[in-house]
Amino acid sequence: MTPPRAPALAALERQAAATPEQPAVVFVDERGHWKWKPWEWLLHEVRSAAPDDGPEAAEWQPSLHGLVHALAAAASPEGSAWSSPEVARATAALARPLVRGERPIVTAPSRLESVEERAWVSWALEAGGALVLPGDAAFLAWAIWWPRATDVLVAADELAPLRELLVSFGRARTRRRQLARLRRVVVHGAVERGERAAWAALGIELTAFPS
Repeated sequence: MTPPRAPALAALERQAAATPEQPAVVFVDERGHWKWKPWEWLLHEVRSAAPDDGPEAAEWQPSLHGLVHALAAAASPEGSAWSSPEVARATAALARPLVRGERPIVTAPSRLESVEERAWVSWALEAGGALVLPGDAAFLAWAIWWPRATDVLVAADELAPLRELLVSFGRARTRRRQLARLRRVVVHGAVERGERAAWAALGIELTAFPS
């Protein structure tokens, strides 16, 4: 019996066929500059990569290398974690209405171990969003700030340090301008009431990962 296709791979192939030259990933190069690569490049790299040549989930970093090899692993017989019914359901639950012509700018998760994190990547590809890869989990705040992300996934234990960094980036007016595109911050895990209030003070309402 043929195993089900991973939603992330099917979405990648559709986007590469429909808009091959549109930005698929935004990343930091070796000089610290933000760059991008198109859908056709990403699909080619994933098809060319050896699935056993990349980092394991526990060693995942939100980088070009990490994403390419994670998706290559999803295409392998051992990639069933990406094609499980749970990932498919969670991917569908993450969908949100897009205004005409909107392309989400989506931060990559800092970890890639759970159904929620794999579903987030799958949804970003399905929505045709540009996936922002800061290169290291410690730089998630910059991945939100500079590319002006629209959709962010955060584990509950990452909320406080992320918020503290964002607050340090400038005055309230600057923060409002840089975060104006932010449509949702989706959290997986239990959020303390005080932390939710602290984000609300920044004008950002936290959204629980849809069940």
